[in-house]
This record gives sequence, C-alpha cells and structure tokens, in this order.
Amino acid sequence: DKNSHHITNPPEMNLEILSRGVLSIFYYVFLVILVILTFFVCAVSFSIEYLFDTSENRRFIYTTRIFRMAGLAAFKLNYPMWRVHVATTFPKIPANTIIICNHVSFADVMCLCLLPYDVKYLSKSTITNLPFVGWVMRMIGDIGVDRSDRNSGRQALTKCREWLDRDVSVMIFPEGTRSRDGQLQDFKDGAFKLAIDSGAPILPVAMTGTATAWAKNSWIIGPANVRLCVGDLIHRQVDED
Repeated sequence: DKNSHHITNPPEMNLEILSRGVLSIFYYVFLVILVILTFFVCAVSFSIEYLFDTSENRRFIYTTRIFRMAGLAAFKLNYPMWRVHVATTFPKIPANTIIICNHVSFADVMCLCLLPYDVKYLSKSTITNLPFVGWVMRMIGDIGVDRSDRNSGRQALTKCREWLDRDVSVMIFPEGTRSRDGQLQDFKDGAFKLAIDSGAPILPVAMTGTATAWAKNSWIIGPANVRLCVGDLIHRQVDED
C-alpha cells in the first residue's frame, strides 16, 4: 500500500535499547546473587540479636543496617550509569521521626539507603511477601500493607505508631504508590495523622532523577542522575490556651 508508512527506529536507537537490555539482565543476575547472600547474612545476624538481646524492645538494629547496606550496594552496582548527588546535609533527628519521600521507582528505596538513620519501612504487602527480600523485611520489622484493604492500612499505621513509641523512626511514601509519569501525586493522609496522634516530627525527603533508572512497568535499567534533598524537621504545632 503506497499510502501506508512503516516507521523504524534508527540503528543507533536499536543498539542502545539492546545494550540496555543486556546490561539489565546482568544487573538482575548480580542483584539476585546479592539478595540471596544478604538473606543468609541477615538470618545469622537476626539469630544472634534474638538470642543476646533479651529485652522486650528488640529493634534488630544491626540486621537492619546490614540489609540497608545491601540496598546501597544494589544501587552502586549500576555505577556509573546511576549517579547520586546529595544536595543537602543530613540533619540530626529524634529517634522517633516520620520520614516521608516521593516515590517514582524501585531505585528510590536503594538510594534512600544513603540516609544515616535507622528506620522501618512501610511498604506494600506484595513486596514484604517476596522471597528473600520480603523475608528479611518482615524479619527486621518493616511493615507491609495491602492498599486494597482499609483494615490493613489501619493495622499498618498502628504498627508504625508502635515503632515510634519504641523510639524507632519510620519511612512512609505518602503518595501510596510509585508515580507513573514522575510527577508528584496527591498525598494520602496516613503519615500526617500518625504525626498528629504520636507527636512525632516529620522529615521531608525529595528525590529527582530515579524515574529513568528503573521506570514503573519496565524491566529495562536506564541511566539516571539522582538528586537527593533532605528538608528541615516539621514539628506538630500545639495550641496554647
């Protein structure tokens, strides 16, 4: 048909897509190996902490730190394709702080391992139910939530409150899910109700650049220049009579 047009990608674009696909496959292989090794190391660390920390206030801090270090290693595996610039200093925060951050990519969580804080993550249950990664998350006290179940949401916030009461910070993505287009979505009110009810301060964190690193609904790993910014603590205002 003379009126039909067949659009083809230029050879350079096809080669770039192919090279990214190959690099992505290698990255996933290394990532699987890292995840499995991390699971066994964390299992040993968890057992030691469980046996020797007989207090009721077990936090599994060392196991948590090992897991977060592995997350940071997973991010650095993609250097120099993934680069991160920390645009601000890391402020000293109270032990029971609610940290909130925007969310556009799986790479966000790995990049957030740069933060020098011991935190428990609020994550969707499909992640905490995964083999190895999810097993460690549940082991160290990260909180899973089924977004389709309101009762699950209430239970998750209750667990967040319990950690805050034990002087452990929590990380919440107030958008509730990853953004499809990289634009900031409307915030859910859970993190802010938690701050009001508990009196815990909020630490806002913002990231840009991760949308191209590991885009939603894509398995191809892409280059990213990530910028990480940490804001000032936001304290609850108390009205004086």
